[in-house]
Amino acid sequence: MLLSIIVPIYNMELYLEECIESIVNQNVDDMEIILINDGSTDGSGKICDAWALKDKRIKVIHKDNSGLSSVRNLGLKMAGGEYVTFIDPDDFVVGGTYEVLLDKLEANNADAIFFSWREIRNDNVVDIKLECGQGLKDSRDAIRSILHPWFGYRGYTWNKIYKTDVVKNTEFDMRYSHAEDLLWNVQVLSEMKTIYIDDTIVNMHRILQKSLSHSNVLSPKQLSVFEVREKIIGLLNDEELRSIEKFAYHWDLSLMLKREVLCKNVQGVNLLMSCYRRDYQKDFFKNVSCKAKIENYCLMYRVRAFLKKNDVKAGKL
Repeated sequence: MLLSIIVPIYNMELYLEECIESIVNQNVDDMEIILINDGSTDGSGKICDAWALKDKRIKVIHKDNSGLSSVRNLGLKMAGGEYVTFIDPDDFVVGGTYEVLLDKLEANNADAIFFSWREIRNDNVVDIKLECGQGLKDSRDAIRSILHPWFGYRGYTWNKIYKTDVVKNTEFDMRYSHAEDLLWNVQVLSEMKTIYIDDTIVNMHRILQKSLSHSNVLSPKQLSVFEVREKIIGLLNDEELRSIEKFAYHWDLSLMLKREVLCKNVQGVNLLMSCYRRDYQKDFFKNVSCKAKIENYCLMYRVRAFLKKNDVKAGKL
């Protein structure tokens, strides 16, 4: 078996047909498609079963709802291919691209390949511009490319294909519901020797506003990203990589603070400021322009003024 494709599914009947069809139409006969229905309450399960009757490469598992990390872990245990990848059920794959990526993986004897994508935002399609440079990278460079906010690859699992025997025994941490994929990628990339960076556009990735990652309302679960980043900082032995991750920590914090101030969400701002680390802001300043430093300094001033102003109205939160 050459390739295992894991599709975690929860209530995605609107997009699931298109996703599965795009996978089965790839020019890769030697593959298995693992559809894991995580307790969907819509028609997703029936769609999976119907496709399994049409294509012998499809395996369907129905289970009680237990969350994305649990589903990914189950998929990894089941994966029998030499390589493994993940795809979100609301995304779809550009025709003929898996074959190209697998050829490059084998030609370069790489442990993983990163690829490009397009984002579908409402009715707009946006090409993602990546700054890493195509070609073979070592483990350190690959980790750097997922930690740095400007490089674009981030900790996603759906824009990468991995050598199965390198990643199979590393589980996604089920304690986290946000950025757990970044943590997992840092862990598995640390075990690799070579990673191929490619600019082939493979996935059409939908941005759904109702998703946790793109919600306009702060959820306490979103704060777990900072706990995850703290854990990653503790795992990294390279001082430059640690500095980049501290920079990314403050970058995320600043973006979320700016949004919450604009929404006049006192509780959200206060929760975020409980995650503020002054020394991480220093690492942020090391990596940005003078203009960005001034803008961030002004933002933090506005945040503190906002909290001070609202203490009287809202009380201590």
